[in-house]
Amino acid sequence: MDQQRRRRLILGAFLGIVGANFLAQVPYYYHQYYARSHRPPTLLGAVLMLFVLAWFLLGYGRLAARKPLGLILSVSFLGVEFLFYLQTQIVQAATGNGILLHVLHPDDPLLFVVFLIGYVNLVAAPFLVGALLRHRALFGPVSN
Repeated sequence: MDQQRRRRLILGAFLGIVGANFLAQVPYYYHQYYARSHRPPTLLGAVLMLFVLAWFLLGYGRLAARKPLGLILSVSFLGVEFLFYLQTQIVQAATGNGILLHVLHPDDPLLFVVFLIGYVNLVAAPFLVGALLRHRALFGPVSN
């Protein structure tokens, strides 16, 4: 595979997988919280989600444009995302809910899809980190 095709494939996987995860949060929130109690997001929750989204978008944008800090922001985002999903699996297992909740025991189609997207992010994050680091020359700043 040529270098530019590999670069496009990695960038596309990163944007598609993580982007789907962010998009899934809207129907998830509506389904789990707003539809039941008409409770808007808390200010802290909204600020944290916007911060994480900005972290991803800034990292991805700089990575795609081969600008400084793009690789660092993207790898750190994916590392934190992986650790977040890993800790949720550990907590679920420790509290007796089992792992892969809503996927191994689907009882709600929306939760099945949203959680499946989250688990795809859990699995994809270390592979994306590995690909970004292994091919970092394709993503670092271009020398003039």
